[in-house]
This record gives sequence, structure tokens and C-alpha cells, in this order.
Amino acid sequence: MMENENDKEIIDDEVVEISSEDTPSSSDESRDDKLAVNILNYVIDIIYSIGFLILAYMAFWVLVVLSILSFVVRLVGSEQLKEMKDFSRRLSIFTRDCLLFSTGNEDKKPFPFNKFPE
Repeated sequence: MMENENDKEIIDDEVVEISSEDTPSSSDESRDDKLAVNILNYVIDIIYSIGFLILAYMAFWVLVVLSILSFVVRLVGSEQLKEMKDFSRRLSIFTRDCLLFSTGNEDKKPFPFNKFPE
């Protein structure tokens, strides 16, 4: 038992030095933080781009249906509704805005984040 107590005292008396190579410096941490923020921003942009591509795809098919409906209305001999023309124009502008944002040509986010085109 005596031997264990002496060993313990020797261990307690040792001084442990930490070298500066083992600890990260603040500039390394700030560089890592900037890198992490940049990666997070790219991931968020990719998610938004995918979402707006899906919205543009759905808007495209609504435009196809509206185009067919427009031809049917003209075939019957009636005049196309002003509201339908206006909505088709606005929806096509929204589709264009979604595609421009998704391809990186524009930084302004379309409709859910801004007004619907007028």
C-alpha cells in the first residue's frame, strides 16, 4: 500500500505542459467558421433552387392547361376572359423568375418571399 501512495504523489507532482501545436488558434477557428457558413449558405441555396424548380414545373403545367383552355374558348367563338389572360401572363412571369433564381442569374427570390408578379 505504501508503494501505491508514493506513486500517486509522484503523479500528482508532475507538471503537464500543453504545446501550442495541440491547441487551435483563433484564426484557424475563424477560418473554419467562415468555411462552415459558406457551406451552409450553399446548401440553403441548393434547397431553395430545387424548391423553385418544382414550383416552376407545376406552374408550367398550369400554363399548359390554361393554354389549352384558351384555345377551346376561342374555338367556341367566345372572347378569352381578361382575368385568364392576366393570370396566364403573371404565372409565366413567375415561372421565369423561378427559373432565373434557380439558375443563379438572379438573387431575388420569387413569390413566396416577394410579391406575385403584376
